[in-house]
Amino acid sequence: MKEKVNVIINYLYKAVVHVFNISAIYFFWIFIHYLSSLLYHKWCAPVSIIGFILSPLLITSPHCKALLWCINTGHEIINIMWVSIGTYSISKLLGAI
Repeated sequence: MKEKVNVIINYLYKAVVHVFNISAIYFFWIFIHYLSSLLYHKWCAPVSIIGFILSPLLITSPHCKALLWCINTGHEIINIMWVSIGTYSISKLLGAI
């Protein structure tokens, strides 16, 4: 009996570690996307007349291009992860029927 409990605990531990690793990647990309959006708005598209006038110069700067890449890539990764979570969930639901 104790051996079965140890097997179950070991299985649950591995599952929790696996879910944590996947979730860490997901939350990392959410953080990168969120932070990049805030910084892009502050540094590359300021809300003022001067910001409007300088925006053609600012958006071509290296830091603005890097922030835009982070925003776009983060958006794609988050979309892919939602599709993956949905696909996995549906496959588990259909497999249980």
